[in-house]
Amino acid sequence: MQPPDHSPADLHSTSLSDLHQQCEAQLAAFRRSRNTQQDSSSCEEILRRAANRDGDDAAFSLLWHITTAFVRQTCPPQCRPFLEDIEQEVGLRLFRRLRLSPSPYQAGSFAGYRLYVNLTIKNVCTNLHRSHDIKHASLEFHPNIPSPSMTKEVLRHMLFNRCEALLPHALHREIFRRRMVQHEEVADIVAALKDRYPEITRNQVYRIIEDSVRRLKSDPEVREMFESMGENE
Repeated sequence: MQPPDHSPADLHSTSLSDLHQQCEAQLAAFRRSRNTQQDSSSCEEILRRAANRDGDDAAFSLLWHITTAFVRQTCPPQCRPFLEDIEQEVGLRLFRRLRLSPSPYQAGSFAGYRLYVNLTIKNVCTNLHRSHDIKHASLEFHPNIPSPSMTKEVLRHMLFNRCEALLPHALHREIFRRRMVQHEEVADIVAALKDRYPEITRNQVYRIIEDSVRRLKSDPEVREMFESMGENE
């Protein structure tokens, strides 16, 4: 295995935003090399923070952001017409397993987590494909109907992922994620971005947040999702 970029102690004190950047770089390296021994320590730290009953909500949001890419990449062709439903069902199962299960998912290697997600996708797809009726399939998926609060939490993660995908600029996406998903203070966002964007100011960050929300709420689908969930930010 390639040596990790940081020791476990370093990772425990690393910010989620930095972990996200490191994790994305590790995943990109894996896609290029397909080396199963590729370092994934930052991804595993995100998983560790998210995978327990008292887990970090921002870490779970970030983990789900990363996981949706796996869902889209590995969803079998016969189930792609129902991709949004599959994303929601996988998200609900993941939330139950990481936060509500008497035996929560044990955060081990990130390769093991990806395998768990892939098996969940295939299971959901198989049940859905057999049904041929998404409404009936939804009932079959939920012998124990999830609580409204749990469903809303997963939908919230999906909403923010959808919003981020609609923003055209990388800087706008990062500021949106830091402020709206990770709930960072504007001063902290400015400090984190200074190395890459030396001219960034608090006023610019406020303006980008306002412009992003205005742009997103002009999209009928996103506006409807915001309204249905009571999101006023």
